[in-house]
Amino acid sequence: ASLAEAKLDWKRVTIFPTDERIVAMTDPLSNVAMIGRIFIPKGARVIPLVSEKAADYKAAGVAASSRVSDFHWPLDLVWLGVGTDGHTASIFPGPDYEDALNAPTERRMVGVMPDPLPPEAPVARISLTRASIQSAKTLIFVLAGNDKRAALESAINGGDSSPLPVGRVLASPYCRTMETGRLIFGQAEVSTAVRGGPADDSGDRRRLRAGPAPGPQGLQPHGDQIQGNQQRR
Repeated sequence: ASLAEAKLDWKRVTIFPTDERIVAMTDPLSNVAMIGRIFIPKGARVIPLVSEKAADYKAAGVAASSRVSDFHWPLDLVWLGVGTDGHTASIFPGPDYEDALNAPTERRMVGVMPDPLPPEAPVARISLTRASIQSAKTLIFVLAGNDKRAALESAINGGDSSPLPVGRVLASPYCRTMETGRLIFGQAEVSTAVRGGPADDSGDRRRLRAGPAPGPQGLQPHGDQIQGNQQRR
């Protein structure tokens, strides 16, 4: 919700979820419904990836990919979280894991069936592919809690050999250097920062941000195509 307080011309902003549960928009599990409640009153254009529950999750992924392919790519901003199990977007271990990681660039999204299914949301999903995430002009991870921070740090250290999905997502053949809390993908940089918040007993919250390599003024993310959602399993 804090993003919604940014002083942007929201009428020029298009938002769609990084991932979506394949449920009706009226279902409490719908990500786009949650996003819409926050950003539509601001004037943003919020795009659903699915409008109803679908039996064929792979076909739903193909349809969603076709829908978002009409937008300007790369996206200006991708906003992600990380689960305690190391997943990001809806890139989970399961039969579609490698497809989500290795889909060609022109496939923006894929249908995925997590295995095992998260008990609080036991449904198939649609997710951005690794290539779509890595291509973003700006990438922000917002984490709450030391367990998620530990998962992310472990994933960064593991790189492409990490057993955690977020490690595989962040690993890139264009990665030029890695330091503590810092990665560089070609011309894009990922860095970490800590700010206080009600995330856990220590109040620790960490952000991982990627964008154009910073100049004298540092990172200045801005975009009129924002794509993301709060991380829910």
